[in-house]
Amino acid sequence: MYSRTGKDFDSEQMKGGLHFSELRMLVDFYAPTFSRDVDAIGEHYRDVGTAVARAISTNGENEKKAAALKSMAAAQAARDRIGEVKKRLSEIARQYAEDAV
Repeated sequence: MYSRTGKDFDSEQMKGGLHFSELRMLVDFYAPTFSRDVDAIGEHYRDVGTAVARAISTNGENEKKAAALKSMAAAQAARDRIGEVKKRLSEIARQYAEDAV
């Protein structure tokens, strides 16, 4: 499958870490239909960061536990959303491959 740049998509390039800003750029350019998903994933990661900061800066044990639980819940929400996006993206790629034949 070719991209707008005329080069083959190389899934090997996606195996390493992908910075969120790179993800945002790629989605905006190649797959704007996923913009809301990227926004939601970014929000989940901000929630993780906020909860971790709260856990670090809080003195009370209960507050630390509550912040840690919020962090874990936000991280799970991000993983779930990423899983949904991967599934939808896989379906789109499959459809493109079928249409190309």
